[in-house]
Amino acid sequence: MTDLAAPLSHDRPHPMAVAEAWEPKRQLTLEAARKRSRRLSATRLLLVGLATASFSTFFGFMTLHAALGGFGTRDEVSAAESLTMVNPRFSGRSQGGESFVVTAATAKRQGPQSDLIDLDKPIYTADGRQVVATAGVYNQAERTVQLTGEVVFSDDAGNSFSSTSAYVRTADNLVEGRRAVRGEGPLGSVRADSYEIRDNGSRVIFRGHVKGTIKQRSEGQGQ
Repeated sequence: MTDLAAPLSHDRPHPMAVAEAWEPKRQLTLEAARKRSRRLSATRLLLVGLATASFSTFFGFMTLHAALGGFGTRDEVSAAESLTMVNPRFSGRSQGGESFVVTAATAKRQGPQSDLIDLDKPIYTADGRQVVATAGVYNQAERTVQLTGEVVFSDDAGNSFSSTSAYVRTADNLVEGRRAVRGEGPLGSVRADSYEIRDNGSRVIFRGHVKGTIKQRSEGQGQ
């Protein structure tokens, strides 16, 4: 029994030997954990830095966007390109060679690609005739002017007509209106439902419920 027990006592590892073998592994594990912790801390700092940089870039871009007036959407581009013109002047000639000029206090194109120009206090002038209105729209392609508001026509002969609408075709040198008109001149006064002014103002045609008064000439000249 004694001989069998002795070898068994020599084969069992000593507790201190086991502790010494485990201690280096423990140190390596702690060192790895510290390195992993440092890597995680560095990664967190990097992510925070990137997030801060992204936010700063986004905030700076938004600030620049606000300062420049937006991203340039269709409405914003239209508004930017439709700038108001002060004291605009549009001129040309009719098919008969008569010159005309359209001026206004201000003008604004209705859209970037539009031929329509809104006019404030427009004035149409052609060969001694003048049409003044409160507002109007000039069609640059068709060379027509739609006048609205208080429309007053006058010429060098002393005739004056007033209405609330007038349509000017510069190519034909024609002014026409489909609203009631009142006029007065050296020969008398007239009222009608519509009118046309043709041949450089030498002919005025009144239509619809026309009423007029002819002024009497002075004595010695007859009627």
